[in-house]
Amino acid sequence: MENSCLAHNPIGEVMSYMVFTIGDGDQSKSAEILAAVSPLMKSAGASYVRGSVTLTGDLSGKGVVSSIWDNIDTYFEARAGWMTNPDVVAALTAAGVTPIMTNVGEIIDERGECDGDYTVAVAQTATDHSPEATQRVMDAAASLVGNGVNGIRAVRGVAAGQATGTYLGIFYVDSLDAYLTGIKGLYADPEFQAAAVANGLTVVDRSFSRKTG
Repeated sequence: MENSCLAHNPIGEVMSYMVFTIGDGDQSKSAEILAAVSPLMKSAGASYVRGSVTLTGDLSGKGVVSSIWDNIDTYFEARAGWMTNPDVVAALTAAGVTPIMTNVGEIIDERGECDGDYTVAVAQTATDHSPEATQRVMDAAASLVGNGVNGIRAVRGVAAGQATGTYLGIFYVDSLDAYLTGIKGLYADPEFQAAAVANGLTVVDRSFSRKTG
């Protein structure tokens, strides 16, 4: 299944790369843009393509196309193919889209089913960057899967502007209220507290997004 997360990542192994393309414009036309670009991205090698609109924070109202690739070269070599495709150009023009930025991260762990009506992106810094430290945090956070959260991805920014070197926990949910209830319980959990302290985790930003396709 395209949106499935794996059970967990072998320690120290980069699973794949996640590319976030962010743009401004008429977000009511997001579905049309995704319908035009998604088949082309998948035929070029993307294993996952998702459209969303950011609901909170500095990027409120901005559209995001997220895609997953086995390697970064393939994405950038193929990008011109869909950006010059007449159907994609027409959809972008109709929506008045202005590209803002493209960020790249490496997926370092996944749990549960990575799909849902909403995503919660939690940006964090850490002092322990070892794969073992990340996995301890994910082991504890996995208790949320099935309890307000469908799935979780851990992504480390590798070419992401000011977010380079930071960590992004992406929670896939069908209800933001259910997420907020679940996260309160997680923050009170001694196992998660110990893992977070050992990892030196500090939350620096949190944003909500709604799936558009």
